[in-house]
Amino acid sequence: MITVIHHDDMDGRCSAAIVRLFSARKDNIDFVEMTYKDPLELDKVKGSGTVYVVDFSLQNPGDWERLIESVPHVIWIDHHASAIAKPGPQNDLPGLRALDSGSAAMLVYKYLMNSEDAPRALQLVSDFDTWAWEKKNDLEPVHFMYGMQALPDEPESRMWTELLTSASSNKRIDEIVEIGKHIKEVKRRNDEHHLKNFSFETEFEGRPALAVCLGESSSFSFGDSITKYPFLIAFCEDGEKYKVSVYTKDPQLNLSKILMKYGGGGHSGAGGFTCMKLPFKHAQ
Repeated sequence: MITVIHHDDMDGRCSAAIVRLFSARKDNIDFVEMTYKDPLELDKVKGSGTVYVVDFSLQNPGDWERLIESVPHVIWIDHHASAIAKPGPQNDLPGLRALDSGSAAMLVYKYLMNSEDAPRALQLVSDFDTWAWEKKNDLEPVHFMYGMQALPDEPESRMWTELLTSASSNKRIDEIVEIGKHIKEVKRRNDEHHLKNFSFETEFEGRPALAVCLGESSSFSFGDSITKYPFLIAFCEDGEKYKVSVYTKDPQLNLSKILMKYGGGGHSGAGGFTCMKLPFKHAQ
C-alpha cells in the first residue's frame, strides 16, 4: 500500500496524481492532503509500505522521526528552499529535492519517469507554481491555474489522467485556459474591491507593508500594490491561530529565509507561517 502526503494546492495535488499515474504500483493508493498547520496523524499512514511526501515538509518537532520509524519506506520530494535547508533525518531520505528544476510536481515526474520531457499540463503547473511564467512573460500558466480551480483537481480525479496521459489533452487544456481567463477577471475585480475597503498600511521586518484580512490569497490579490510595498501580507484567523501569507517583488528580500524566524518558509518571493499573535500592527 502507498500513501501520498501532499500540500493543498494545485502543485501538491498534481504531484500526488503523478504518483498515482506513474508509480510502479498503481493500486491501493491513499492520499493525505495537509496544510502547514496540520499535525501528522500516523493513523492515516498505518499499514503503508511506502509513503511519499510531495510538495510538503512536516513541521512539528519529531514528526519526521515518527513517520520514518513507523513506515518501511519514506520518499520525500520537495522544492521549498526553507524546507530543504532545515536540518533533520528527512535530509537522508530517498527522493528528489531541488530549487531550480521546476515545481514539486515536475520533480516527482522526473523522479518516477527519469525524463525531462514533461507533458504540457505539467509544464503549466510548474511554470505557475515557480513563477517561471513571469520570466517568460506568458500568462497561460496563470489562466490554467484559475481554470483548474473550477474543476475537480483532487489526485484521484480522472481530469489528471486526461491532462497528463491523453494524446488529445491539448484541446482540454485550451478549454481550461479559456475558462481561467474569465475567472481571473472576476477575481481581479473582487480583489480590487476587497483591497480598497479592507487593507491597511503597517510595518513588517522594519519595512513598509500593505496588509489585508483575506483567507485565500495570492500575489494577484494585491494588484499593482505589489510594486509599491516591500511586503504584501494576507492574514486570517481560524479561531486558534493566524494564518499569514507574505509576498514580495523585491529581489533583495528572500522570504524563504525571513519567514523561518516565524516558524514558516516558502520561496524567495512568497511564503507563509502561522502564529498566535500577528507580528505587525495597524500604522498609527
